Amino acid sequence: MLKTPPTLAAELSGKTGVSISAPYANENSRISLSAANIEAENGKIKIQSYGDQYYYARQSELYTFERRSYKTGKWYNRKHITEVKEHKNAKPDAVNLSASQGIDIKSGGSIDAY
Repeated sequence: MLKTPPTLAAELSGKTGVSISAPYANENSRISLSAANIEAENGKIKIQSYGDQYYYARQSELYTFERRSYKTGKWYNRKHITEVKEHKNAKPDAVNLSASQGIDIKSGGSIDAY
């Protein structure tokens, strides 16, 4: 049996808060997050950038494959049977933000979520 494990999302957490910033005034001062879980248990999440911010969802996949071969019948009427079972599961993994005291997002450019 062949199994492909799903990839895991990045996890950021802080008890008193989480700050992510790209504050410098140039065109490369961007923030890009993909399939991330950000959590502030007893604080705020602050995300700020001078440039654009991008939030991407990705596709998480799980694939299993099983192959079984066997013989049936008498020696003069023998049949060879091969069974193949496949299971595919795909789901989106988004950027999740969770904070007990709120979420502040500031951008000097655009904020895009895909």
